[in-house]
Amino acid sequence: MAPIRDDKAVENPCDDWECAHGECSLDGRTPYCRCNEGYTGDHCDKAVENPCDDWECAHGECSLDGRTPYCRCNEGYTGDHCDKVVENPCDNWKCVHGECSLDGRMVYCICNEGYTGDHCTDFVGITRML
Repeated sequence: MAPIRDDKAVENPCDDWECAHGECSLDGRTPYCRCNEGYTGDHCDKAVENPCDDWECAHGECSLDGRTPYCRCNEGYTGDHCDKVVENPCDNWKCVHGECSLDGRMVYCICNEGYTGDHCTDFVGITRML
């Protein structure tokens, strides 16, 4: 007696597995979709969303670190969404008789001739060479 043929066992499981934007592959006899770039889902029917679409950068540009959005801020702005103006530390450091200067984020005064002190308030006189 000849073996009974089971047509279901011989069929390619991919024949009944739709991949909208991809290609059906088999893991043993289990079908799955290998999606084209830009698509996801069991049947490659969902467009991959760009995380930057929902990430606002007020004064900058959204970039991705893997799938994590972050803002690259324009000069003069900071914050997660580039919505904060970078403060100039000299705005809050008064140099009465001199000029404010920065060394990294360290603030100090360059005093006019004859003045000294953190804020150039102490007059020490002017020494002239003859």
